[in-house]
Amino acid sequence: MQNTNILLRLVSGILLLALPFVPAAQVPISDTQYVIEGLTTDTVYLKTASNTDQTATSTMFPATDGTIAVTATAGPNNTNSSSFYYLGALRMVYANEAPAGGTSLALIAPNGGEFLQAGKATDIRWESQNLINVILEYSVDAGDNWQPIDTVPAIGQSYNWTIPATPTNDGRVRITANTLTDTSDDLFEISLDSTSCNIVVLGSSTAEGAGASAPDSSWVSRFSRSLAGNTRYQVTNLGRGGYTTYHILPTGTPIPGGVNISIDQTRNVTRALALNPFAIVVNMPSNDAANNFPVADQLANFRRIVEAATSQGVRVWVATTQPRNFTNPGQINVQRIVRDSILAIYDEYAVDFWNDLAADNGFIRPEFDSGDGVHVNDAGHRLLFKRVSQLAIDTLNCSVSRAGR
Repeated sequence: MQNTNILLRLVSGILLLALPFVPAAQVPISDTQYVIEGLTTDTVYLKTASNTDQTATSTMFPATDGTIAVTATAGPNNTNSSSFYYLGALRMVYANEAPAGGTSLALIAPNGGEFLQAGKATDIRWESQNLINVILEYSVDAGDNWQPIDTVPAIGQSYNWTIPATPTNDGRVRITANTLTDTSDDLFEISLDSTSCNIVVLGSSTAEGAGASAPDSSWVSRFSRSLAGNTRYQVTNLGRGGYTTYHILPTGTPIPGGVNISIDQTRNVTRALALNPFAIVVNMPSNDAANNFPVADQLANFRRIVEAATSQGVRVWVATTQPRNFTNPGQINVQRIVRDSILAIYDEYAVDFWNDLAADNGFIRPEFDSGDGVHVNDAGHRLLFKRVSQLAIDTLNCSVSRAGR
């Protein structure tokens, strides 16, 4: 980030600046300096690397023209080789004045009915407005007694909670800020059961999240979040943009002459099986057709991938091709043939990622196009999520030995 200037225009009054910052664990010390200039000048500092709950604050009258300027730069103790620094959010609070729009607080999850395993983690999620901090607590006796979890900035609206080793069928969470409070609408279970049911996604850019406006809007993220109420189930995403069926073949599979692709042993079906899954979802939308790989070769690759997993008792769902705005009609025809073949070959283990997304000409329907003619937007990802959700993979029992197809 280059030197960043923020100009705030105020009519009158005292301004309290609270500056929470996003985690930056990937860098060394990213010390950040903030110079706040109004009627006077103040300088504050914050170590932003790996920061999740620290803030820098300053109380300031505006200048005579009603403005306060905030300049962010690398601080004197910044040891990052590129002098990186961060500003995640800025909050203005007027002294002795109620915040515009009032305050509100609502607990979203866990809200009742969840199955949570001791020692694992789940997100406590909430919605809030004009609040600085929230107090998080839990109860194992339906709310008769409460144990502290943490006090965190309200702006995060999410907290990754390590579930305590106190088995109960009468769990609740409570969130409090100022005079506002909300609790789980119903009871949830905390269990000592340690079963893990891993679902692995193999794929290319759509699986990785391309086209979505934010990572949590992708179909895989939506699917993972939909399973949060049962910590037995978890999703591991091995998708990578640009990948074809050749990239995810079993390790050691011979690659035919003329195909200049190497198997990625960190993201292929062999790696997926090393994660001990009970289910795999394969999402390869269109890169094989873009590379002009013949239909027969694509189907042979799918067969090798599926057989490698089912031979170990792992269920595999194969998504069809997806529409793409190919200018070459031959490539669109290949997409259609592979789509129909997958639906016929894999039957109940096929996932329809074509119908409703595709226009009659095989292009992405405009309302689902992210803008590049290749990837779907948030609405498209939402539709793909619904198709995967309808498989009800999370209703399958994975606590026994792996079941075959």
